Amino acid sequence: MAADVLFAAYERLHPDDPKVIFLRLRLAQLREDPVRLIDAISDQLALTPARPDLRLARARACFTSGRLDDGIKSIREMRLPPDHPQRWQVALWHSKLLVRAYRFAEAREVIATLSTDPITAVIADLQSTEILLLEGDTEAARHRLDRILEREGLPPRLEFEAAFHLARACDRLGDFDAAFDAAARGNAIHPHDFDADAWDRSADEIIERWDREALASEPRSTVVNETPVFVVGLPRSGTSLLEQIIASHPRGGGVGERQDPFILSENLEFLEQQRPGGLPTLEDLDHQAALYQTMPERVGVRRDRIVNKALGLERVLGRMAGLLPGARVIRIDRDPRDTILSIHQHSLNLKKYPWSSRLTDLVRAHATFSRLMDHWESTLPIPMLSVRYEALIDDPETQINRITTFLGLESDAACLRFHEQKRAVLTPSHDQVNRPLNRKGIGRWRSYQARIEPVLKAYPNEDHDQ
Repeated sequence: MAADVLFAAYERLHPDDPKVIFLRLRLAQLREDPVRLIDAISDQLALTPARPDLRLARARACFTSGRLDDGIKSIREMRLPPDHPQRWQVALWHSKLLVRAYRFAEAREVIATLSTDPITAVIADLQSTEILLLEGDTEAARHRLDRILEREGLPPRLEFEAAFHLARACDRLGDFDAAFDAAARGNAIHPHDFDADAWDRSADEIIERWDREALASEPRSTVVNETPVFVVGLPRSGTSLLEQIIASHPRGGGVGERQDPFILSENLEFLEQQRPGGLPTLEDLDHQAALYQTMPERVGVRRDRIVNKALGLERVLGRMAGLLPGARVIRIDRDPRDTILSIHQHSLNLKKYPWSSRLTDLVRAHATFSRLMDHWESTLPIPMLSVRYEALIDDPETQINRITTFLGLESDAACLRFHEQKRAVLTPSHDQVNRPLNRKGIGRWRSYQARIEPVLKAYPNEDHDQ
């Protein structure tokens, strides 16, 4: 938990120690921070340039951070002999970068070099189906995916990816039973170890720890800056859409799902344990706040309002209110039946979101999220706005004006043309936010109602899709 604080202290004391670069690299890896990782790898490569593993790691970090052209350039600068053991991984990430950049012809050329054995042939097929799905050739994608999933001895990670691609294809084709079955197959691959009662108890602890009295009495940073905007919602609830709309404004930007709020919260928890009275000092708060305020420039975003839409922010908003007192929060909610169904049909990181693979767990997690956000709406000392996904789709001009007014921004027609943005969106919503608003995602649950009994039992009277 104290890794960042301890490393910063070590670096101040030993700035010339060669281990500093290695430690910075390892910390960036552990924190899953692609921007810090790119910088750390660049420093390490200056010392040891003959490291193809580091160059590949840099390209992967470029993919994760949305620096697609930079990642493609890094890959193309690598010169590996034909028999190099990492050659297929280089080709894989080269193709991933090209696909996400919508450079499909180039991606297909790279994919053609992947099929060197049965496993890499499957990987090549999966990359090809991703292109087919993005191009709209859904029947061809389904045919390939059915063929992949018929293979015996398919590695779990490839079965997992293929199953969710198939769910996506079948849903588009209107074969909803097959789509649900494919998603269920993907969700069953990894063990379920979610403890819903423990999850609820942790929410109780947050609510008890950050009650109105605590939020009013705890020290607050003197670094008051109105740039930070936190968009808070469950996966598949419209957070990417909302970020894209705000980032389309000439004064708006977005940093995706940066993990800095969680890292800084951990830093402050550690510092609290070291301070008399168990509270961080103003110096602690100001230093951590300054780290957040400089983050957007480090990732290349310079705007007056900058969105962070990291999943899980509902668990650290109390801390953020004291750390960034000039911040604003936008809560976005979508019909829980559509939200839960959509999460169930998309692959998420089960280590981070262990509640995402079973409908019963998703119902509990959704209820816990709503309970936390209701708490923050009644107690948080920083401005908070609630937005309904369905209202945003049906009356975008009114809702976008509400949002820009809340953010202290003038209205701008560019927000209605968000789909024309050339930003790299790296969540599963990347293909949706590149299209104009439509109602295709509203009321999707109706096509699956025979399969989602736990969801309908928990939410029998919702009317958001009317």
